[in-house]
Amino acid sequence: KFAIYVMDTSKKGTSIITLNNNSMLINAQGGSDGLRILKTIKNLGINSIDLFIVTNDNTDNIEGVTPILLRVPPKELIHSGVGSSSPYYKQYTSIFPNSTTLPSDKIIGFESAIAYLIVPYDDGLPTLLGDESSVVVKLNYGDNKFLFTTDCGIDCETRITDVQADVIISNGGCNSLNYGFLKDANAQLVVFSGNPCAETLERVKSLDVKYLVTSIDGDVIITSDGISYEYRNLKSK
Repeated sequence: KFAIYVMDTSKKGTSIITLNNNSMLINAQGGSDGLRILKTIKNLGINSIDLFIVTNDNTDNIEGVTPILLRVPPKELIHSGVGSSSPYYKQYTSIFPNSTTLPSDKIIGFESAIAYLIVPYDDGLPTLLGDESSVVVKLNYGDNKFLFTTDCGIDCETRITDVQADVIISNGGCNSLNYGFLKDANAQLVVFSGNPCAETLERVKSLDVKYLVTSIDGDVIITSDGISYEYRNLKSK
């Protein structure tokens, strides 16, 4: 089956996706989170990551990139088309000089799934700053659609289209998952990586959308056969 592992990391935002012998990693935190990510990758039997996506240059998202590159080298590293002065950014781009930047939207085959890499900064409007320049990842597997918005906030959300999804994976920032975006997405489930902002959680609740919070529910595993999906969490409340 197609499987998504939304990890319970303290600094939010890491997911591992597997499909048969293919694997994808979205973001990588550092420190103890980074060690846990590496352990989980090993436990899943992943020896080489096919696609490693870094959604923005936020330190929390890129601090653990270099250890991943050194221990589980990806076949392809894709990151935002917006550069960074962060030492972590300079470190991983020097270690992996053949990385791919995203100046515009891109579609990639992921075994029998399709990955849409959606960027909010290619519309000719003023440059988005910080987290708002996040790459949004949408994975379609059969009839199921999964949207990884990570740090995407209101400015980012208003610049992207085709957001309809069964499941949204979000970091739950205070300016994210606004009503218009949630209604357009029409998701059945929202998985929050870490602790969501109270206002964001309230917006999801008010629309009667089911949700899970990794800081409470632990790692969340979503599986799909291309027709329907199932989910479970690994921590008892």
